[in-house]
Amino acid sequence: MERPGLQAALAAAKSAAFFIAYDPDRLSRKLAHQLLLVETIEKAGCRLEFVTMEWQATAEGRLFYSLRGSIAEYEKEKFKLRSQFGRLAKAKRGYLPFDPRTYGYRYCEGKYEIDESKAAVYRRMVDMALSGKSCSEIAAVFNAEGIPGPKGDRWYRQTVRRILKNPAYKGTLYVHMYDTEGHKAIRQRGGSASPRIRPQEDWVAVSVPPLISLEEWELLQQAIIARRRGNQGGKTYYYPLSGLVYCGLSGGSMCGSYGKGGREMSSDTTSVPGPGCRWRPKGASRCSVPATGTARTGSKKRYGRR
Repeated sequence: MERPGLQAALAAAKSAAFFIAYDPDRLSRKLAHQLLLVETIEKAGCRLEFVTMEWQATAEGRLFYSLRGSIAEYEKEKFKLRSQFGRLAKAKRGYLPFDPRTYGYRYCEGKYEIDESKAAVYRRMVDMALSGKSCSEIAAVFNAEGIPGPKGDRWYRQTVRRILKNPAYKGTLYVHMYDTEGHKAIRQRGGSASPRIRPQEDWVAVSVPPLISLEEWELLQQAIIARRRGNQGGKTYYYPLSGLVYCGLSGGSMCGSYGKGGREMSSDTTSVPGPGCRWRPKGASRCSVPATGTARTGSKKRYGRR
């Protein structure tokens, strides 16, 4: 309903005599949306016409239209299920059903090949992390040397951290990890959202060429954890609901934060400073969903190692 092209057509219908669509499916594949759009067009004083069928504003015509809409909605769900089943079946055969765009690899006919130039950058990143450099320091070094990031632009701390924590580099890439249901509608509203992580038993492991050994990868994860604890000065704030609570607006995972005002659970803060999440209306600096205080989430404070 919030597609820019459709909204422009509905606005134009207010001063037009005819509203011509190729097929009811092109208006929407949801029956409720189709019926609402027909009512909106007719209220604008515009005559609705379809190329592939004859539309009649009678009881029989509306019944036939509703039947077509129901069939279209059913076919959409069937197509989505068939596509999901096909992707999972391909992954279980050891092929990548799509290109996850993992830095250091090239996608070729369902398999990953090592991109040696980017793989060298990754291995250097690992060496720097094992030597004690932080993700921010690694990003600063790469930017100073003019090494392009994964998207061809600058390197950022969170980008480095995400790459260093990715298990694909030890030879195992997981697909079917994330649930992105409803994210298309959020993007159409001008926002963005963090995908929800599915239960681990739903993940499908696909073998890819490793860039480092399993031993190196485990040492790397230990180094990341050790440095993070060192930056906290031995303090750890424990939030029992971490990973279980999601933002009701964006679907992003809620995370714990600690500041002068005390501890609270707020939306994902990886893309904006302060409490907020990746979804935000145009012109806004943060998510409109307020943070949840610790009194309602039961968080508690611990010192030292967990």
